[in-house]
Amino acid sequence: MSKQAYILAVDDEAMNREILREALEEEYVIECLADGPSCLAAVKERLPDLILLDVKMSPLTGLEVCRQLREDEDLPHIPIIFVSALGSLEERMAGYQAGGDDYLVKPFAIDELSSKIALLLEYSAQMQQLQQASREARHVAMTALTAAGEMGEILRFLQESLSCNDHRALADLLFATLDNLGLEGILRLGSAGTATFYNRTSIIHPLEKSVLGHCGTDQRVITFGKSAIFSSTQAMLFIRALPIEDEESYGRMKDMLAMLIMGVDARLVELQKSLHLAKREQALAQLLHSIEQTTAEIVASQAKVRNKIVMRFSQMIKEMEQAIDDTIGAGLSLEQEDCLMTIITKAEKDTIALISEEVDLERRLKQIVQGVRWQ
Repeated sequence: MSKQAYILAVDDEAMNREILREALEEEYVIECLADGPSCLAAVKERLPDLILLDVKMSPLTGLEVCRQLREDEDLPHIPIIFVSALGSLEERMAGYQAGGDDYLVKPFAIDELSSKIALLLEYSAQMQQLQQASREARHVAMTALTAAGEMGEILRFLQESLSCNDHRALADLLFATLDNLGLEGILRLGSAGTATFYNRTSIIHPLEKSVLGHCGTDQRVITFGKSAIFSSTQAMLFIRALPIEDEESYGRMKDMLAMLIMGVDARLVELQKSLHLAKREQALAQLLHSIEQTTAEIVASQAKVRNKIVMRFSQMIKEMEQAIDDTIGAGLSLEQEDCLMTIITKAEKDTIALISEEVDLERRLKQIVQGVRWQ
């Protein structure tokens, strides 16, 4: 083992302390103490790599010192070897129950002592490596779980945002997501000239609003201290405090917030398309209504004209028939009367045909209106 290993040797007999010093000082840094309280105080000052602990001491026995060390949750596990003249099974079990790692009976061989120390230090080093690996594995697992949970919040937002039909609903969903991520901020929707600001409450800090109001969208992420601004084409999110003390969490959170604001932007684009489509549908509905009204007016007007033409033409025929009978009928031959009536009848048929064309035009116009309505 490394010569830098630091060992505390605790024994109330000066000669035993000297034996331990001489046996170990060439290979280890060793400090010898005469009682238990001195050992407990020394551990607080400098953490030893291993403790050699006599059992029969006063005012604290080695067993009592060992138990106090094991009960101290602030201390890591320090390897402890009991060195005692008491070597029965009961005494060894008492040392084990107190928390000791090994037991050496006096008098002992120096080689045996050195071997136990070397093995226990190696075992301790291996245990520390395993514990460190375990801690790292737990950290990786917890980080993965945390990241999965955070990503789940982002995915949930993207899914639920599809049902947001206005800016207020979208902002509320965003703030609910920020709450679940343990973050706070304000949101700006729209361009700088027509921006609307949203907060979890109705109160918005004036300076935060001013910062967002004058911030451009040319930079996707702007950081200053714990705060950051995340921008997209039509949205901007100001986060008051990011976990900058945890570099891994900080980097992960920045990536997720950038994804979040892009999701907001995508939904805004869809809302604008829906609004534009709604306006077009409204305009089309108004146009159809106007066409229907105009068509109805044309139909009514044409009906009046037809009625007038028919009435006038019928009256004209009656007048002509009467005129023929009263005045010039006697001077006309039958052929002449038939010819005149043929002309009148043909004019009547031509007029009726023209009226029929107008009726067909009205029918076609109605069909066009009906077809547009069903599109």
